[in-house]
Amino acid sequence: MLQRTNSKDYARLGIKDLIKVISVEFHIGIRENFATLNLNLETAHKLEPHGEELEFAWATLKTMEEKLKEHIQKEEQFLFPVFSIARKRMKEDGESINLEMFIDSLKSEHLWLKKQLLQIQTITNHYKCEPTYTPSHKLAFALLNDLEQNLNKMFYVEELFLFPLALKIQNK
Repeated sequence: MLQRTNSKDYARLGIKDLIKVISVEFHIGIRENFATLNLNLETAHKLEPHGEELEFAWATLKTMEEKLKEHIQKEEQFLFPVFSIARKRMKEDGESINLEMFIDSLKSEHLWLKKQLLQIQTITNHYKCEPTYTPSHKLAFALLNDLEQNLNKMFYVEELFLFPLALKIQNK
């Protein structure tokens, strides 16, 4: 999903490019991950209606998807536009917008999502499949692993690059 995997590549990006990477590569890609995974888990559930780890993963995933939609909406509708507003307002009247509390709440959402991923990872035995699992079950585990990797990359880029850059812009 990601074209850049090297931290140095992200560190060289300005705020506009970081926002583009997050909104185009991460947000769109993760939405696609959820859609594909939901379809696959539904199919796997039909084939294996008593698979407890799949049921738990699917239920947890639905909750995560709703929380992540809200999280992405906050970033796209508030955080990203506020950068240009903050710069404009600082130039006009010398005031700055305090982003620290908002960014802390986004980090808390990241932490909650990470905990949900850990629960899924634990109940699925780190996505390890038994030889008797159906192909849809195996695919579900592979897709869960992909989703986890993609979310962790997004959290990494936001927490290590975007959020500090936002605070730096605010403090100028």
